[in-house]
Amino acid sequence: MTLPLVSIKMLAYNHENYIRQAIESCVMQQTSFPYELVVIDDASQDRTPQIIQGYADSHPEKIVPVLLVENQQSKGRQFSIDSVLRHCQGKYIAFCEGDDYWTDPLKLEKQISLMEADPSVSMCFTAAWREYLDASRKPHIKRYHRGDFCFPPRDVIQRLGSFADMVTVVVRKDIYLDIPEWYYLSPVGDVPIYLLAMLKGKVCYEDTTTAVHQSKVANSWTQSMDQDGQRKAAVLKKMIAMLQAFDLETSFQYHAFVERRLNTHRIDLQVFYEAYAENCKEDFSNFGLREHLEFNFFKYLRSQTLWNKYQSLLRMLRIY
Repeated sequence: MTLPLVSIKMLAYNHENYIRQAIESCVMQQTSFPYELVVIDDASQDRTPQIIQGYADSHPEKIVPVLLVENQQSKGRQFSIDSVLRHCQGKYIAFCEGDDYWTDPLKLEKQISLMEADPSVSMCFTAAWREYLDASRKPHIKRYHRGDFCFPPRDVIQRLGSFADMVTVVVRKDIYLDIPEWYYLSPVGDVPIYLLAMLKGKVCYEDTTTAVHQSKVANSWTQSMDQDGQRKAAVLKKMIAMLQAFDLETSFQYHAFVERRLNTHRIDLQVFYEAYAENCKEDFSNFGLREHLEFNFFKYLRSQTLWNKYQSLLRMLRIY
C-alpha cells in the first residue's frame, strides 16, 4: 500500500452540524499525490461519531476514523501531539477542525508543491474567510500579508495566537521530532506549532484564500474563553510560563521579541483579569516606558475591545 504524502488531521467534538462539510471539503481535494484524512472524534455526545463512520465506510481508502470513547480534552495538549505521531503517516500534516472547512480543491496541491520545491519550508499557510456564527461581526477575508511572504521569527513570536488560521496550515511532520519541554506547557494547540515550525525552517504565507474559519461556534473552546474570566486568566498565566520556558530553552536567542510578547500578556492579565492575577505588581519590573503607558491608558479605559483593536493595529503595521 502506498503511504500518503499528506495526512489531514481533523479533530471533532459535538460537530454534527458541521462535520459533513468539513469532511467533504477534504475529500474533494484534487492532488497528484496520495493523502489521508484522519478524523479524531473526542467522545462526542451527539451524532458526530456516526457521521464520521459513515464517511469512512464510503471512503475506506482515504478516511481513517479514530473514535474515542473517553474525552481527552482535559488531559492536556500532549493528546494533540500523540494523535499526530500515532495516526498520521504523511510527510506533511494539514489541519482542518470539524467546524471549519476548505474551499479550494487545489489547496493541498498548491501548498505541497511549494514545500516540496523548497525543503527548508517547515510551514505554509494562506488567507482564510472568517465567518461569525453569532453575527457579531461581518464575514471577511483575513489576509496576513500583501503578497506571498516568509515571516521572520520576530513576526511569528509577536503574533503567535493571531499568526495564522490553523485551517489553512500545513507543516512538515518532522517538526515534531525531539519535542522540547516548553511545547507541553502551552494551553492552546496552535501557538507551539508555529514556534516549532519557526525553529525548524521557514514559515511561508501564500496570499490566496483556501478555507473558511467559523468563529463563535456554540460550545467551542474560544466561546468558553470569552465567557469565563477565570479560565482566560489561567490561560494567560500558562502562556506566560510557556514563553518563559521557550526563551530559556532557546538560550534567549529571541529574548527581545519574547519579552515584548510576554508584556502584552501581562497587561492583558493585569488590566482585564486583575481579580484572578496573582503577584500582579511583581511583573511591573519587566515593563518599559511603552508598556507602562499601555498599561495605564487601557486600565483607565477598561475596554477589552479597544485593547484588542490596538493589538491588531500593531500587528498590521508590524510595530512590535
